[in-house]
Amino acid sequence: MTKAALIRFTIAIVLAGIANDTIHIYYGHIVSDVTIYKPFINHMSFLTKSLEALGAGIVYYLLYDRLYFKSLIIKTFILAILVCLIKDGFIRQPFMNILLGNSVIDSFYRESQVWLSSLAMSFVLTFIIRPKIS
Repeated sequence: MTKAALIRFTIAIVLAGIANDTIHIYYGHIVSDVTIYKPFINHMSFLTKSLEALGAGIVYYLLYDRLYFKSLIIKTFILAILVCLIKDGFIRQPFMNILLGNSVIDSFYRESQVWLSSLAMSFVLTFIIRPKIS
């Protein structure tokens, strides 16, 4: 990886973490009807959310040439689905919420913040990271 590619990768990770956490915090609080955390907690959340984006960025970088679609939009959705599956947010968490007595609509509505934040993170990563295919 060249120095320019490494800088581009780093910028993508930071921006993806910010996009992911912004949706997670603010949309999540609106959907879950939870009060906003103290500023210190929000700042620490923003600082550490880039670690999740780093993991997704590495997965995207390694799988880039295995995704047989030319469209970056399709690659975005594939990466978002992979991230949600890895985080148990795609099927398991809504299912468990339903088992705990929440309605189906409420369970999917609450989990939508995970889906949207993962989609935003995936969008940033796929449109900024350009792995060099050898």
